[in-house]
Amino acid sequence: MDKLEQLTQKDLEEFYQLYLYAFTNSDSKGRRAFFDHRYNHALKYGIKHNGKLGSGMLSIPFHVNFHGVKYKMNGIGDVMSYPEYGGNGAITQLMQQAFNDMLEDNVALSYLAPFSYDFYRRFGYEEVFDRTIYRVKNTDLPRVKIDKKIGSIERLTLAEAIPFIKEVYANNPNSHNAGLIREDWWWDYLVLKHPHWQVGVYFSEDHLSAGYVIYEGLDTTFSIQEIMFTNWESFQYLSRFICQHESMFSTFEYASGDPLGHLTF
Repeated sequence: MDKLEQLTQKDLEEFYQLYLYAFTNSDSKGRRAFFDHRYNHALKYGIKHNGKLGSGMLSIPFHVNFHGVKYKMNGIGDVMSYPEYGGNGAITQLMQQAFNDMLEDNVALSYLAPFSYDFYRRFGYEEVFDRTIYRVKNTDLPRVKIDKKIGSIERLTLAEAIPFIKEVYANNPNSHNAGLIREDWWWDYLVLKHPHWQVGVYFSEDHLSAGYVIYEGLDTTFSIQEIMFTNWESFQYLSRFICQHESMFSTFEYASGDPLGHLTF
């Protein structure tokens, strides 16, 4: 007998095993840490077949900043089924229950990063963010000159940088175009999920953070995860910091949901 229900802490292990199988992930201490963090902050839905979990998904409550207006938003993730239970409408049932609960809770928006646009359009989703990938060879990087030496760059781990970059992110116009309002738990989640991320933080002369770049080295690629700057000085310092890695990496890459045509090195 099939039963749709909201899952609890006692279902965590079974949900995690479904997650590992459905997305062909390998178990590790690090993966388990960030997965548990996500699970514990989400609404958990599942369909059990004779008491055994066969399908599941998470609906994670967030808020977004839409040009200064705060809206409730639920992020949908970990939509999955074991293959023997697929094709029977389980995902439709899970999505419908999540939508009903969002409506009851006055949630205005829902985000997801779909593996298939055609599949999720049937539930009312549509593409609203373009993803632009910039790739530059190290031999094409310019020599960035600082007009006036004001402030400094410090290189920190993401965990060390969070107290300095939270306010920069919250006040940056790029995060106000329906961007996620990052609660403390979400910053902690990013640290757990991406332990190798590093941050270059620009500090003004009075040691106030005014810009940052989150990045990691992936083989021969310098991969920029996020960059925020508040003025011309912070932009120059961050640009020079990035370009000074030219001898270490052959390719510099930045994937953005908000095309930054003005961000040219």
